[in-house]
Amino acid sequence: MNNIALVFPGQGIQSVGMLNNFSEFFPLIKNTFIEASAVLNYDLWHLLNYGPVEELNKTYLTQPIILTSCISIWRIWNNICKIKPIIVAGHSLGEYTALVCNGCLDFSLALRIVYFRGKLMQRIISNNDGIMLAIIGLSKNKINYACKQAAETQVVVISNYNSYNQTVISGHKSAVLRAELICKKLGAKYTKILPISVPSHCILMKPIAKIFKKYLKKIKFSSFTIPIIHNTTSNINNCSKNIFKLLTKQLYYPVNWIKIINYIVKVIKVNKIIEVSPINVLTKFNINITYNSTFCVNINSTKSLVKLAKEISI
Repeated sequence: MNNIALVFPGQGIQSVGMLNNFSEFFPLIKNTFIEASAVLNYDLWHLLNYGPVEELNKTYLTQPIILTSCISIWRIWNNICKIKPIIVAGHSLGEYTALVCNGCLDFSLALRIVYFRGKLMQRIISNNDGIMLAIIGLSKNKINYACKQAAETQVVVISNYNSYNQTVISGHKSAVLRAELICKKLGAKYTKILPISVPSHCILMKPIAKIFKKYLKKIKFSSFTIPIIHNTTSNINNCSKNIFKLLTKQLYYPVNWIKIINYIVKVIKVNKIIEVSPINVLTKFNINITYNSTFCVNINSTKSLVKLAKEISI
């Protein structure tokens, strides 16, 4: 029995040429990008394939690029495999991809939302000089301690509980770097500044929340065809009512991916978690969270997508 969850990644996976492993489906992918480029009046296809990286990493462009890339792969998947998921979820930005896939948002509308969201988030940079930092191999309690010690008069907090092995912190750059040093002294195996130009999922994003909420209240969200797990609640939702509130809170609430995956597996009873992404990122987290007891896979190439579609269609 195939109880499938489709999950979608957030910001930070972007790279020039990241869809090259789907060259056999370039007509479908390119048409999806032409559709998106017409909505935003910007050549996203050229940016994806030729850069420059500095432009690709601008939040208001990164978000539409990732959304369009994942929707492209999802469309290929739908053309090949007719088995539908029983639940969808997305990590941060990926929640918008999930909302397109479950029928809540039209693709073009989702593009406009994430572009506007990215523009708002970009405002935070000049005001707060914020960054995000991944920490490998240190407990959340020790990371919380490091953040409290490093904060001083600034902000640094846990923003993503990605797996039992990886946690992300965000906030003012100098405070995050102070916390990094403390984490290393406490035994962190590895740390890395993420290619995300804003301090997402922390209180520094609160100033833009009212503007974003006002924008979202004007949006008509459609009824779901598939339930979704939200970042801010980490549990199931079957109704589009109050989506605008949840998406607003998502800006400054931490993402607890551990709780989301545990809910998907233990409560929804999913036995296959499929990451729809050009880069394998969530699948590594999912394997860690489920202790490799659930089938977790990433479809990041034509080969992996076709192989999986055949396997689960049998």
